Amino acid sequence: MRDTNSEVRQAGAIGIAVLVALSMTAGIGAVSADDRTSEDDSDASIIFENQTSDSETVVVEEVTVEEDGFVAVHDASLLDGEVVSSVIGVSAYLEAGTHEDVEITLFEGVDGTTFDQERLEAERTLIGMPHRDTDGDEEYDFVQNDGGNDDPYTENGEAIVDTATISVQGEETEDGDDEDAVFLGPVEVSVAGLTVSVGPPQDIDDDGIYSDLNGDSEVTVLDAVLHAVVVTAVDAGELDLSDEQADAVDVNGDGAVTYDDALEIALTTDMGSQASAW
Repeated sequence: MRDTNSEVRQAGAIGIAVLVALSMTAGIGAVSADDRTSEDDSDASIIFENQTSDSETVVVEEVTVEEDGFVAVHDASLLDGEVVSSVIGVSAYLEAGTHEDVEITLFEGVDGTTFDQERLEAERTLIGMPHRDTDGDEEYDFVQNDGGNDDPYTENGEAIVDTATISVQGEETEDGDDEDAVFLGPVEVSVAGLTVSVGPPQDIDDDGIYSDLNGDSEVTVLDAVLHAVVVTAVDAGELDLSDEQADAVDVNGDGAVTYDDALEIALTTDMGSQASAW
């Protein structure tokens, strides 16, 4: 006999995860270089290419700012709505105009914050974002003033950004494979005509389970949503996981990758714990 109440509770918990994830990402939009059209009247642009880093710096290929300003580099927590705390690096002061090969040091030099790491330890998705020098002091104060100064350039109300996958020198073995990683890069998932880049997922607890689907070093309801997206793609035949990858995202250890695993992730979050009490 089917446990209807259990199914309803599962659907409700995953639904809450979806709603919370949407609310977290609603705070900031993004216009990438690829999304602009010739009709757009933007006063800034950025080209941030995929690259291999020395783990401490990245290079923005080209940035144009109409007024003096900066280029900030955000980690993937920006996509969770962490507009200020996601900043992990900023360029030197840039005069108005076009600049090429702008080198940015990561995890230092951002006034108003400290970092618990000094370098990238594995491949990451990072986001470049041009900012204005709104107070004219030639210092990047966006983080220090909690977003009150030096706001980003926007177009149609959305921040102008470009996203890059950053690999790290020396993270691969001689045969070209990462010695420990189950996921060597982001997982491209196509569902209902939409393509989503997930991760790469991480095992942040070193327990063999990759619950951190978006690779931002924490487990949130967004990871539950992304896991459900992965399950949907697998069920639809749009995504093939290796046996090792399937084991890594089999969160509840039942030998299958299903929506129950997404629910398990959701229930580890504060919102999920509240939902389970229903």
